[in-house]
Amino acid sequence: MTDQKRLLFVINPISGGKSKSHVPELIKQHLDLEAFSYDIFWWKVVDELPNALNRFVEESGYAVVAIGGDGTINAVASCLVNTPVRLALIPQGSGNGFAREFKISRSIPKALKQLNKATEQSVDVGKINGKVFVNVAGWGFDAKVSYSFATLSKRGLVSYVKAINKDFGGAINLQFTIYSEKETFTNDGFLLSIANGRQWGNNFYIAPKASFTDGFLDVVFIRKPKIYQIPMLVFCLYFKLPDKLITTKKVQNVTIVSDKPCYTHVDGEPMEKVGEVKVEVLPGALQLLV
Repeated sequence: MTDQKRLLFVINPISGGKSKSHVPELIKQHLDLEAFSYDIFWWKVVDELPNALNRFVEESGYAVVAIGGDGTINAVASCLVNTPVRLALIPQGSGNGFAREFKISRSIPKALKQLNKATEQSVDVGKINGKVFVNVAGWGFDAKVSYSFATLSKRGLVSYVKAINKDFGGAINLQFTIYSEKETFTNDGFLLSIANGRQWGNNFYIAPKASFTDGFLDVVFIRKPKIYQIPMLVFCLYFKLPDKLITTKKVQNVTIVSDKPCYTHVDGEPMEKVGEVKVEVLPGALQLLV
């Protein structure tokens, strides 16, 4: 059919620690083949993805469907920002923070059925030192945990908790200063999150008042808890409640300086240690199918 919309499925074969060998058959069974045609790209070599997606954009494809976790979504979205090609999601990662916010099922058949009826929505994206993030970027303890988590052989919440336990003892509060045209703001924390969306993943909400469509990012400082404060902090993060250890500030385009270089991450993918980041928001720069 000439009026079919062309999709490109990008499958990360290692996301979430589960085999994806059955995915092509599920696509054939549950995708509306009258409405869509499709190709599949198995993302095995990191550097090959941008070329494949750039070709798809140049050929005026309709949407790229990312099958993986937040890191896979980030890699795909980075190539689609400020283009007319849409991003669709089939979450298969460990935390799936971005997809959870749009209530996209982790069941591949159910997610494909959602895709069949999806509508287009423009969402903001953020940048940290020029690198795109769609959900949450971070600096400090959570970035160090992302680095440790990436070295573990098993994925999932249990492994993430192991990484937290490993890195918690050595974490310290840092001083962060935000510079904008309007003001200078200083606060301390053992981590600083820059949130476009509300949650890290697994329904832990770092920025309950964040929005993908407000043209702002939420900068969240969390001071290192004492052992007896950890249960209440975890409770508040899960149930979207305030806590005295948490300070939040809405920003647009700012520079943030730390008193000590520390790890960064974008959408859970660990990045280099730095002492300064430039942060910006790109309102409505990504077209999402939800």
